[in-house]
Amino acid sequence: VFIGTLCLVQMGPKNTAQASAPDYLSEQTRSELFEYFAGKSVALVGPAASFEGAGFGKEIDDHDIVARLNTPVVSEKYFGDFGTRTDILFTNLNNKAIFSLERLREKWKKVDWVVQTQVGPAALYPPIRFLQLLPPHVRFYQPRHAEYDVLTKKLNTNPLSGVWTIDLLLKTGVKKIDIYGMDFYLTGNYSGRKITDAVHHKMKPAKQTGGEAPAKGHVAVVNIPYHEPEANRRYFVNELLPNPRVRWVLPKSMQARLLDGERCR
Repeated sequence: VFIGTLCLVQMGPKNTAQASAPDYLSEQTRSELFEYFAGKSVALVGPAASFEGAGFGKEIDDHDIVARLNTPVVSEKYFGDFGTRTDILFTNLNNKAIFSLERLREKWKKVDWVVQTQVGPAALYPPIRFLQLLPPHVRFYQPRHAEYDVLTKKLNTNPLSGVWTIDLLLKTGVKKIDIYGMDFYLTGNYSGRKITDAVHHKMKPAKQTGGEAPAKGHVAVVNIPYHEPEANRRYFVNELLPNPRVRWVLPKSMQARLLDGERCR
């Protein structure tokens, strides 16, 4: 089945529903995603280790929608800090998301949407393996190159999943966004994996890796920082956090390090 310039191969009867899924690149899918958030309160939850012990699990679960960044399934030992629900996953389609689909399919029964947060140069294209594993009831949206490039050019680096997601949510009719467990990789994540500038977010030139053909007029951005957390943090604090619909929940120990004197609402 051809969708735009991507080809989804039907692998047998179990994948029939996925093969006939709506066009995840279409404006219609984008409109339905935006409608999903209209008038809703959203808890956007990252996996920052600095949030361990914060005890916000119940507050997170009390939101209309619980959205998670990259880490789709929360272990029971972290429920008290990170909550239990996952309604929508914003993911760069990392191995953790794919592993979760392969080994923990029961946990995906209540997931409504998956949104890919990294496209363009160096993205995982096309997400055929992921789509083959995705339960038929879960909707999937992948932004087009041009949509992603707008924020990339503002930052002069590729946006982190969290920043890209908040920027997108503010374009919807969302009522409010409360952000938990996001500290721009200062403390790694709660599973114990330490992600630092010297490891995952180091400087490296981007390159096109195939998949969706660039839209007409699209120029691949090259020789920019792959992910630069500090540039993302500055953009978030200066451009996104002042929006009255955005609230950043931070442990007191992290406020001085992340806010440069700005008040955490």
